[in-house]
Amino acid sequence: MLKTPLEMIAVARRLGLSRRIVPFLFSLTLLGILFETMGVAMLLPIFELLRVGGTIDSAQLNGQHWVVMRQVSAYLGIPISLGLLFTVSFVFICIRQGFNYLNVKSYGLAQRQLANQIRQRAFFGFLRTDTALQDRSRVGEIAGDLTVELERALSSLFAIIRALGTAVQMLVYLAGLFVLSPPMTLLSLVVIGVAAYYIRGLLATIKTTGAAITDSNVQLTAFIVERLKHARLIRLSGTEKAEAAGFAALSTRHSERSMQQKLASSKLS
Repeated sequence: MLKTPLEMIAVARRLGLSRRIVPFLFSLTLLGILFETMGVAMLLPIFELLRVGGTIDSAQLNGQHWVVMRQVSAYLGIPISLGLLFTVSFVFICIRQGFNYLNVKSYGLAQRQLANQIRQRAFFGFLRTDTALQDRSRVGEIAGDLTVELERALSSLFAIIRALGTAVQMLVYLAGLFVLSPPMTLLSLVVIGVAAYYIRGLLATIKTTGAAITDSNVQLTAFIVERLKHARLIRLSGTEKAEAAGFAALSTRHSERSMQQKLASSKLS
């Protein structure tokens, strides 16, 4: 059982994930977080400027960030205005969205390439394996593992990298909140602690339902493949209704378990 993100990333590398892709994806995540933070941080001087009526020379605008902004304004020769602050904030958010687009595209490309490599290696390996093992193997289970289960497993592995980026983002926001209000930061940490204690049970539920979904996926795929291979025999034996009832039971069980996991994931969010 994998317990740490580093263990899961190590597994991904053994499966064929390039050593360069993890730092690259993480860098895209960090750049997106950086520009998002800068865009959100610009809201503070905007609100302060609105509070004093838009007068940039107001004595109330005396924070350290205003000192830095005035120095940058003097150096560039561009006067500070409400429109300029809105524009800069908007540009930062747009750049963040650009990095977010590259992030999603890169994650999807890396996951598809890795899945393609694993499928080809597994298929070629199965063709070259011992004939006795081939005869004992259930074709439906192999098909399910190389399609649905492989995609789910790789999604979990790549989600670890996203989770690391989310952790960094939380630390950045907590640091910014601490600068604005230490008491509010402490209150936020208490709320996060209570939420973390509560979601432990939800994570256990998601883990259990995930294992159940994997089992039902394998059973359903194996049932479909095996019955379609022997459709002629089923028709000749007159067991169509029994096979249809068996398929309906497996399909219903799969749908119910999938819905349970979606509900648990919604509660987690």
